[in-house]
Amino acid sequence: MSKREVYVKIVPMKINMPKDVENIFSNVSKKYDLIVSNPPYIPSEEISTLQEEVKKEPRWALDGGDDGLDFYRAIASLWLPGAEQLQFCAVECSEEQPPLIASLFSRFGNTQEVRDIFGQNRFVILECINNNEGDEMDEISWCQGY
Repeated sequence: MSKREVYVKIVPMKINMPKDVENIFSNVSKKYDLIVSNPPYIPSEEISTLQEEVKKEPRWALDGGDDGLDFYRAIASLWLPGAEQLQFCAVECSEEQPPLIASLFSRFGNTQEVRDIFGQNRFVILECINNNEGDEMDEISWCQGY
């Protein structure tokens, strides 16, 4: 495995609505290698059925729209196409959502559903194929639970 210098600039963003995603690029360069997101993914109508401790979270941190996929659609339509050197995108989701998110992301590269430590599919990893031509990737491994 080759060694590389890595420069990390973390850009924390509080995004309350999928439409807020559109304003991100006014302050952030489109030159980034990795997107990691744990967006709101609970369908709006299911918020009232959540455990009491979960309902203590702000609604904007939970509510993913009618089907829970609003933020993933925003990532697929606004973040992924505009990224000039994106290599990977990793998102957390509910157990039912990985195939739907993989479908949204698949036009940008290879997707993989990843299990959490309890064996549930809870993550989708996208390896972009259009943006890493000519780059030899270092070895990357994903923790897939125990």
